[in-house]
Parts: sequence; C-alpha cells; structure tokens
Amino acid sequence: MAKNLQSRLKEIINALPEKHARQLLEFGEFLFQRHGEDRTKLAKQDITRPETESVVMAIKRLTQTYPMLEPTSLLTQTSEILSRNMVGGKSANDSIDMLEQLFQERYGELKSETKSDV
Repeated sequence: MAKNLQSRLKEIINALPEKHARQLLEFGEFLFQRHGEDRTKLAKQDITRPETESVVMAIKRLTQTYPMLEPTSLLTQTSEILSRNMVGGKSANDSIDMLEQLFQERYGELKSETKSDV
C-alpha cells in the first residue's frame, strides 16, 4: 500500500469519533474478506465424498471443502435442497449432487471475481 494512502487512512481514523472509526474498521474488514490477499490464496480443500453420507453431513463437508465461500450466501439454496430431501422425498444422493454443483459454481464465480479484481 502506498505511504500516502496509509497516512491518509491514519488521518481519517484519528479525526473520526471512535464510533465512526469502528464502523470504518468494520467496512475495511468486510472488504478484506471479499478482496484481500488471504482470501484469494485460500485453496479448495480436497475432502473426498464418502460412499454413504447424509445431506447435513454433505453440507458440513462442502463448507470445509470450500472455506473461502461465505456460508450465509449459500444458506437459501442449501436450505431448499435440504428441505426437498427431508420433506419432498428427493434422494440423498441427488440432493448431495445438487449441493456439490452449487458449491462448485459459487467457487468458480469467486475465482472469476478475484481475477477481475486484480
């Protein structure tokens, strides 16, 4: 980061009331989580799908496989797939296939976003 940018950020933080400085920090943390170096370097984990697995366990496995994905951004879709399995009678294997596809697509989108942000 350029020195003038760092010094300007320090000036702003020092001039703001503490409440607003904390808000600025929270926003900076949000940006770092989405676009920071650590996030772009976070690799997909290689966790093999077991032969028998429940949909709930698959969600946990996929969350560990793709730690760079924000779980809350997947909540609606994963809940729908889980509901179709539990209430709608969709098989566990079909539901898990759908979950894996969802996570893979989101991972691809994140990789694309990261490349375009650089």
